[in-house]
Amino acid sequence: MREQDAGAPAVRGPGILTVSDDPAPAQGVRRDTRATADSGRTVVACSSGDLYVGMSLDDSCRNLLLGQWGEAYEKAPKALFDSFHQAVVKERGCRPKGE
Repeated sequence: MREQDAGAPAVRGPGILTVSDDPAPAQGVRRDTRATADSGRTVVACSSGDLYVGMSLDDSCRNLLLGQWGEAYEKAPKALFDSFHQAVVKERGCRPKGE
């Protein structure tokens, strides 16, 4: 986990998976009609406020997924994000969209 700068938003994650309760990214994603769980970024409504959940894959991560998933690689990023998203929702006691 990266060290946070003083005054930086509360962001947790190893660099490719991100969770933030800072309202700025959540508001930006809510305004972006292309931002969905399928695009690797979404906002979850929690009792404490909106929670941004995002994923960004760099080349080394894509190569790792390609090596693990082979021909089914196209499904790997969505499966990874879905698992992460579900874990965040469960850990934070939030409601996913549609519930």
